[in-house]
Amino acid sequence: MSSNLKLRLIPKRATSLKQVLALKHPPAGGLAWHALIEAGLPPASVRTVAKAIGVSDKYLENFLGVSLEAGGTLGTRESDLLFAVARAYTRAATHLGTEQAGLWLVTPQTALGDRAPIDALRTRVGTEYVSGLINQLGQQRPAGIAGKNAAAGPSVRATMEPDMTHA
Repeated sequence: MSSNLKLRLIPKRATSLKQVLALKHPPAGGLAWHALIEAGLPPASVRTVAKAIGVSDKYLENFLGVSLEAGGTLGTRESDLLFAVARAYTRAATHLGTEQAGLWLVTPQTALGDRAPIDALRTRVGTEYVSGLINQLGQQRPAGIAGKNAAAGPSVRATMEPDMTHA
């Protein structure tokens, strides 16, 4: 975990994408989500995602490459990355609980080459790896956080290879 990362423990965290992204009216389906992300998520989403995963607003702003002081909506790329973070968090929370999911997201994982899941979400391939790890969390729940020294080792790594046969 980066030394400039400050975790905040929050008693009750959001668990649905609607709550995590601070959406009054969430999209009805896949293409509606696509349209929302393409149009740009509201800046309030950065704050609520930061709160949910337990990091500072500034940390998430830097991660996304945005400034909340600029106003307006986020760009498509920033919205897509923020959605990926929110989605990974809500999925992990179903297996680990909200507080542990936030911590898991920023803790280096052996199966990700000692990178934190949040960092892997920057690319589609990394997102596939994180999704696979979250699926593994549902199949085997290691004691504590599945971090660098947890029991996630080689068996997870072997199942984490993305399908590149059509690349």
